[in-house]
Amino acid sequence: MWIASSCVTSKALETKVLAPHEMSIEPQVKPSLKPKRDFHKVVETSIPITHEFGVGELKAEVYRPHKKSDPKTVVIMVPGSGNISRRGEITGDGVDSYPVPVEMNALWAKALADHGLFVLTYDKRTCNSKINALCNTNDQRDVDQTGITALSRDLDQVYDFAAANLDAAHNQVRLVLMSTTQGAQTIALSKSLTKVSGVVLLSPIVGDLQSMWVSGLTKASERAKSEWDKNQLLNRKESMAGFFASMKKGDFPETANVKGATAKFWMSWIEASAQTLSRFKQANRPFLLLYNEKDVFSNQAHQLKQDAQKSPKIKVELLPLGDRNFLVGPLVPEQVIEAVVAYIEGLPVAVIP
Repeated sequence: MWIASSCVTSKALETKVLAPHEMSIEPQVKPSLKPKRDFHKVVETSIPITHEFGVGELKAEVYRPHKKSDPKTVVIMVPGSGNISRRGEITGDGVDSYPVPVEMNALWAKALADHGLFVLTYDKRTCNSKINALCNTNDQRDVDQTGITALSRDLDQVYDFAAANLDAAHNQVRLVLMSTTQGAQTIALSKSLTKVSGVVLLSPIVGDLQSMWVSGLTKASERAKSEWDKNQLLNRKESMAGFFASMKKGDFPETANVKGATAKFWMSWIEASAQTLSRFKQANRPFLLLYNEKDVFSNQAHQLKQDAQKSPKIKVELLPLGDRNFLVGPLVPEQVIEAVVAYIEGLPVAVIP
């Protein structure tokens, strides 16, 4: 057992493998399909946390591989953008909406477990039972008042929980943080960043948040399939540009709820995003920043790839598969999964005291 007596239930899941006719990958890319692997188990647990207003509890899940890698490898899936549960529900890629929400964290966790890795996913504290019945309702006043820093403190406690419940030979294990989009800021502000074997980020938000949104929606409008779609995207662009301008001028009270979060939280995100890359470099840990070549929001990816040549600990890769979330239909192509697994397997072990 990786998790101690806090486990309450377990269930077996299987990873679906795409048939050739279900794939919609670029013509020049040949899908790499493999036989279905042995099933693995998902164990439900909970993680106690403390914050300045008291205590709380985050629901979590541990994905246990049928055959574990050596050395033991544990990936902590850090929640990205939105008020999501441990399953990591997303409804679109920032431009196009999906027919049904996709559970990204669960999707990646099952895929990584199929490659022998343990995966821990947990609820973002901003998710509550009214938003999603999967989540506990936790006090989030410190999140509203201090922003992303509060989420990074949650991550540090999740990391401590994982480290305390490891069962690895000589306490040697690969401990990896993995996330998408806004999760890059949560990781950058955390203390656990300096303790892990490495970090994997999918389409991370790095740099000027306003520029990302405005330029991204402009590019999306240029690729629009119809005049109506184009006008909708341009209207969104103007709305976001006005929103950021008002935010930076201080037009909103800090406690005002704007677009689903307090103005204080938005300002913390803007400030943290601008500092993320420098924090990564200061941490001196191995990082993989994985972008999709067609992602309209990753206008800085090519420049980051050039800059990464001066930072040996940071690797930036661009892949042509799927959308911003690396999805082809409801699944992640095997080539993307294998690229992430190969990177993780090359990371050093962390010695847990």
